[in-house]
Amino acid sequence: LSSFFAISASAAPTPPDTDNCAAVCLYDKTHGKAVVMENGDKLLNTSTSSKVMTGLLACEILADRLDDTVVLTEQMLSGSSGYSMGLKSGEKIKTIDLLYGAVCGSYNDAAYAVASLCAENSASFVDMMNEKAAALGASSTCYTNPLGYPDNDAMVTTLSDTLKIAIAASENELYMQICSAKSYTVSATNFNSERTIYNRNRLLYTPSNADFAYFNPACLGMNAGNSGDAGGWSVITLAQDDGADYICIILGGQESEEGEIYAYKA
Repeated sequence: LSSFFAISASAAPTPPDTDNCAAVCLYDKTHGKAVVMENGDKLLNTSTSSKVMTGLLACEILADRLDDTVVLTEQMLSGSSGYSMGLKSGEKIKTIDLLYGAVCGSYNDAAYAVASLCAENSASFVDMMNEKAAALGASSTCYTNPLGYPDNDAMVTTLSDTLKIAIAASENELYMQICSAKSYTVSATNFNSERTIYNRNRLLYTPSNADFAYFNPACLGMNAGNSGDAGGWSVITLAQDDGADYICIILGGQESEEGEIYAYKA
């Protein structure tokens, strides 16, 4: 992202090399203009960019219930697979801990639990996601699950739509607080002892065993992840540089054979 910021003040910016990404954007939020926009209207798989909408909706709906203790059920966790916080049916856990698990840690089971707290079930929550997208003018976006699991060609968005959603999320104080945390300590439950989770966004936190470091002190949140060959890497961040706020979005990012993630390096 340093190469993006280097061109932000230029009168005639030359975009960095983004051959390994399907769509890229650098948006000057302070002045309301796009500095770089490539393939803004190309229809793409959402990948994990959908978790920005999941987190935004959850923060809007659950803001007054953060200290509530909820009892998880099998139905609340049904449908989740992959990256897991290790939540169990019957576990008693605070709403705020689930939000940090879903948004900061990007855990799939926490996201499904949060979705079920917001709506009757995860399917109803997905309906809310689509309604919110439409209300924000993201007319080409369609969600079929809260995570960004590839779903043939049904789970789609565009860079332009993702920008509208990211702008809305960047204005939610609770969402930005959670997605910008480098780590968070989850209170002990009846099934798990106290534990610390770390932000999955490598712009904010680099694990000690990582082969590549992408930490950037200018970045605040928002979401980063990978949905495999169908959607690739998505990286969405709010960053501050030279007195201005920028939203950077990269969709459809690839990896090198050595595992270097181009979406972080653009």
